Amino acid sequence: MNTLHDATYTCQTVSVSVPATSANLGPGFDTLGLALDYRDHATFTLLNSQNPADVQVIIEGEGAQSLPTDASHLVIRAFYQACDALGLPKRAVRLEAHNTIPQSRGLGSSAEAIVTGVTAAAAFAGLTGEQAKDFIFELAARIEGHPDNVAPAVYGALTASWVTGDASEQHYHTVRYPVRAAIHAWVIIPDYQLSTKAAREALPHDVPRADALLNVSRATLLPAALVDGIAYTSTIGAGISTTGAKPTGACDSPAAQQQSETTNIEGGQAETASVDDGQAGIVQTNAVQAHRSQTTAVQTNAAQTALPGQDLLLAATEDTLHQRYRSSLMQPSWDVMQALRQAGFASTISGAGPCVLVLFNSTDNAEITDGAEIADNAVIAVDTNSSVDAQVDEADRRIRAIIEPWLHNSEWRVIHPAIDEHGVMWQCTKEA
Repeated sequence: MNTLHDATYTCQTVSVSVPATSANLGPGFDTLGLALDYRDHATFTLLNSQNPADVQVIIEGEGAQSLPTDASHLVIRAFYQACDALGLPKRAVRLEAHNTIPQSRGLGSSAEAIVTGVTAAAAFAGLTGEQAKDFIFELAARIEGHPDNVAPAVYGALTASWVTGDASEQHYHTVRYPVRAAIHAWVIIPDYQLSTKAAREALPHDVPRADALLNVSRATLLPAALVDGIAYTSTIGAGISTTGAKPTGACDSPAAQQQSETTNIEGGQAETASVDDGQAGIVQTNAVQAHRSQTTAVQTNAAQTALPGQDLLLAATEDTLHQRYRSSLMQPSWDVMQALRQAGFASTISGAGPCVLVLFNSTDNAEITDGAEIADNAVIAVDTNSSVDAQVDEADRRIRAIIEPWLHNSEWRVIHPAIDEHGVMWQCTKEA
């Protein structure tokens, strides 16, 4: 990791803005992340004291009643770690935080806090441009322990991240994909929290090989469904795979037969792939089968009735590797996601949960609805001859109608942020 030594403060005040992120994106567990234009803002002002314990922390918005207001605040801890890496002498600062990103909901609040602190130190030290962003990404990922939220928070858009090296020295890498302007996002924010630690502890060490293979195919497909310049087609359609069911028109090649034998488990056992060490083995999968029985009907219906222009997104957000194993920890969110997918919306649990992310593709080249009246709880068809705004408005209305049972008499809420293409932004406002 590149560091600066004996850096000096170049300004008196730094303002930082960091977007929310949705990581573990669909099938992209610990890899894919998407930046959302729903931002936290922070202002750092240097104080006269040389004692870091004299920090002042003022919080407005999310976390104002629960987050610490001393040097133990995650933003402050990340700031001083970055000061050490840059060779900046530690100074007391006043942090004024204006938070909109909910805490412990799967929208990257911890990554946002770390990126905010590291960015402030980099800005005080005078780093700019790509040099600054690369420093921020590497150090923030090291502090966070994984890069899938940090990468979109720093670079914006869609990111695919990976780690090289071993436990003694890890290196973090990412690739940024510009997202199609036609992609629109909604986030359904429930009225409860879920810790990342609890969500990770719910994951098994081994998963069926067929599930691992499906996730590989979907994770490969997802960037193609979101990236600018990729043409949408309607060739996916009813061919969307459902775990334990052969897609329409699937060939009966030996490879297909072998995968079918693995997928359609008899006697509660199946060949598996290990999440931790890659070793295959035989494990009991009764719990897996129970989850499959809950989702097969939903997936099949969604596959056969995908919205115009949504078929690729719907396929690309399918996951069998992590979300269902955590479903009991966030059953209402799981039910919301399933209801939306059944109605043809590409929906996924955001991060470790419990927020639900919905993605929609506005299009002008898909089949047009016949104009028949459609009940609010039915699979929707959007008139693709209408303007983009009209399509998005109709999608918004339908999403809210589908989830009305969860919104009614609760503190659940829905936001409709744009896809963020900028990542972290900062400004030094006064010369030191």
